[in-house]
Amino acid sequence: MSQTTGPTYLGRVAKEGIWRKSLSSKYNLFPTGVSIGQPTLAEHKYTTAAADTFDPSGQTAFSYNPLMDFFQGLDKGAYYHFQASRTPWMDALMTPSRILAGPAGILVLMGIAFFLLIFVQKRRSAVAWLVVIVALSGAAVEGLRWLVRRDRPDVAGLEVSETEFSLSFPSRAVFLATLAVLIVALLLEHACRRPWHYFLLYLIAAALIGYVTFGQLYFSLHYVTDVIAGLIGGFAVALLSRRLLYQSSG
Repeated sequence: MSQTTGPTYLGRVAKEGIWRKSLSSKYNLFPTGVSIGQPTLAEHKYTTAAADTFDPSGQTAFSYNPLMDFFQGLDKGAYYHFQASRTPWMDALMTPSRILAGPAGILVLMGIAFFLLIFVQKRRSAVAWLVVIVALSGAAVEGLRWLVRRDRPDVAGLEVSETEFSLSFPSRAVFLATLAVLIVALLLEHACRRPWHYFLLYLIAAALIGYVTFGQLYFSLHYVTDVIAGLIGGFAVALLSRRLLYQSSG
């Protein structure tokens, strides 16, 4: 058996601290129908990681701490879980989430926001604030991605074109979708007359954001920590947008 597959590989990775649990038993690394003798794309990735960090003295070339171990475990566990759980009907169900998080979906959502500001609420002065907010926050996300320079999961290259296969942290799709959905919800608040209207509005917003987020994880386009960072960023900028947009109308 190859040194880069099967129990030997798993044992070495666990020993070196790269993955502290048995992937094959806990995360179903080798689901039914997958031959252990044939290395998967995911195996090659982590074999390479193990080789790159292996020290002949018996120590890894870098150290770990509990917090990093936790987040790494979260990322890798979700990655293997979704890869082992994909089915044709779930693929069809989740495919629209990629459209919603893509350029077309974001443009439609922002178009709705601009329409509400200009033609419904007659707050043309707020349009400039919204443009500045989206442009600056988008630039900040891109800057962070280039600073961190984390690669996407390997299988993401099978799901998106080469031009879309970019850096991973934070998730730009989740950030923009969260921001756009919440801005539209914010601008629709004026139409709410009863408390349950607000509840229904933000329940729909949460469902759309959750759908996009789950889709990014299901197709292994991002790791869990990528989408968490995108969610936090999107919510934070949306809260800032709420304050600035209300100030501009005052």
